[in-house]
Amino acid sequence: MAERVQEMPKVTRQGRTSKFPWDQWLDGSIWRLVENEDWDPADYSNRKDGVPAKGFISVAIAAANSRGSGLSTVHTEEDGKAVVYLQAREKRARQANSETAETAETDTSRRGRKG
Repeated sequence: MAERVQEMPKVTRQGRTSKFPWDQWLDGSIWRLVENEDWDPADYSNRKDGVPAKGFISVAIAAANSRGSGLSTVHTEEDGKAVVYLQAREKRARQANSETAETAETDTSRRGRKG
Protein backbone atom coordinates (compact mmCIF):
# COMPACT_ATOMS: atom_id res chain seq x y z
CA MET A 1 0.00 0.00 0.00
CA ALA A 2 1.26 3.51 -0.76
CA GLU A 3 2.71 5.48 2.12
CA ARG A 4 3.86 9.03 2.69
CA VAL A 5 7.53 9.43 3.67
CA GLN A 6 9.55 12.35 5.03
CA GLU A 7 12.33 12.38 2.44
CA MET A 8 13.54 10.80 -0.76
CA PRO A 9 16.04 7.92 -0.44
CA LYS A 10 19.69 8.58 -1.21
CA VAL A 11 20.34 6.95 -4.60
CA THR A 12 22.84 7.19 -7.41
CA ARG A 13 21.91 8.21 -10.94
CA GLN A 14 21.32 4.61 -11.94
CA GLY A 15 18.77 4.28 -9.14
CA ARG A 16 20.97 2.15 -6.91
CA THR A 17 21.48 2.94 -3.26
CA SER A 18 24.88 4.56 -2.78
CA LYS A 19 27.59 2.22 -1.56
CA PHE A 20 29.26 4.98 0.45
CA PRO A 21 27.93 7.60 2.91
CA TRP A 22 28.76 10.52 0.60
CA ASP A 23 26.56 13.01 2.42
CA GLN A 24 28.65 12.39 5.53
CA TRP A 25 32.05 12.20 3.80
CA LEU A 26 31.37 15.33 1.72
CA ASP A 27 30.29 17.55 4.60
CA GLY A 28 33.37 19.81 4.38
CA SER A 29 35.34 18.00 7.08
CA ILE A 30 38.63 16.25 6.29
CA TRP A 31 38.05 12.51 6.12
CA ARG A 32 40.72 9.76 6.25
CA LEU A 33 39.55 6.65 4.38
CA VAL A 34 41.56 3.42 4.51
CA GLU A 35 41.47 0.62 1.95
CA ASN A 36 39.77 -2.58 3.13
CA GLU A 37 38.13 -0.61 5.95
CA ASP A 38 36.22 2.17 4.19
CA TRP A 39 36.48 1.06 0.55
CA ASP A 40 37.37 -2.18 -1.20
CA PRO A 41 40.35 -1.95 -3.58
CA ALA A 42 39.05 -5.02 -5.43
CA ASP A 43 36.24 -2.80 -6.78
CA TYR A 44 38.87 -0.75 -8.63
CA SER A 45 41.45 -3.45 -9.47
CA ASN A 46 40.80 -3.25 -13.23
CA ARG A 47 42.45 0.17 -13.53
CA LYS A 48 45.11 0.31 -16.24
CA ASP A 49 47.49 2.22 -13.97
CA GLY A 50 47.18 -0.46 -11.24
CA VAL A 51 46.32 2.09 -8.54
CA PRO A 52 42.91 1.22 -7.08
CA ALA A 53 42.92 4.31 -4.84
CA LYS A 54 42.77 6.50 -7.96
CA GLY A 55 39.61 4.66 -9.00
CA PHE A 56 38.05 5.33 -5.61
CA ILE A 57 39.09 8.99 -5.85
CA SER A 58 37.41 9.23 -9.27
CA VAL A 59 34.18 7.94 -7.76
CA ALA A 60 34.50 10.43 -4.88
CA ILE A 61 35.05 13.32 -7.32
CA ALA A 62 31.94 12.30 -9.27
CA ALA A 63 29.93 12.14 -6.02
CA ALA A 64 31.13 15.63 -5.06
CA ASN A 65 30.36 17.01 -8.52
CA SER A 66 26.85 15.58 -8.42
CA ARG A 67 26.33 17.51 -5.18
CA GLY A 68 27.67 20.74 -6.64
CA SER A 69 30.94 20.56 -4.68
CA GLY A 70 34.58 20.33 -5.54
CA LEU A 71 36.90 17.88 -3.80
CA SER A 72 40.43 18.11 -2.43
CA THR A 73 42.19 14.75 -2.19
CA VAL A 74 45.46 13.27 -1.01
CA HIS A 75 46.43 9.67 -1.72
CA THR A 76 49.15 8.13 0.39
CA GLU A 77 50.22 4.82 1.89
CA GLU A 78 50.26 4.13 5.61
CA ASP A 79 51.20 0.80 7.20
CA GLY A 80 51.08 -0.89 3.78
CA LYS A 81 47.53 0.29 3.02
CA ALA A 82 46.33 2.95 0.62
CA VAL A 83 44.82 5.90 2.44
CA VAL A 84 42.73 8.60 0.82
CA TYR A 85 42.07 11.95 2.47
CA LEU A 86 39.01 13.83 1.21
CA GLN A 87 37.59 17.27 1.83
CA ALA A 88 34.61 18.70 -0.03
CA ARG A 89 34.87 22.37 -0.91
CA GLU A 90 33.02 24.99 -2.86
CA LYS A 91 33.58 24.72 -6.58
CA ARG A 92 35.93 27.31 -8.01
CA ALA A 93 34.17 29.96 -10.03
CA ARG A 94 36.04 29.35 -13.30
CA GLN A 95 32.95 29.77 -15.43
CA ALA A 96 31.82 32.91 -13.59
CA ASN A 97 35.30 34.43 -13.98
CA SER A 98 35.45 33.66 -17.71
CA GLU A 99 31.97 35.12 -18.24
CA THR A 100 33.01 38.31 -16.41
CA ALA A 101 36.13 38.56 -18.57
CA GLU A 102 34.09 38.11 -21.77
CA THR A 103 31.61 40.79 -20.68
CA ALA A 104 34.44 43.23 -19.87
CA GLU A 105 36.07 42.51 -23.24
CA THR A 106 32.80 43.10 -25.09
CA ASP A 107 32.14 46.34 -23.19
CA THR A 108 35.65 47.61 -23.99
CA SER A 109 35.31 46.86 -27.70
CA ARG A 110 31.97 48.68 -27.88
CA ARG A 111 33.39 51.86 -26.32
CA GLY A 112 35.61 52.51 -29.32
CA ARG A 113 32.75 52.34 -31.80
CA LYS A 114 30.53 55.20 -32.81
CA GLY A 115 26.91 54.29 -32.56
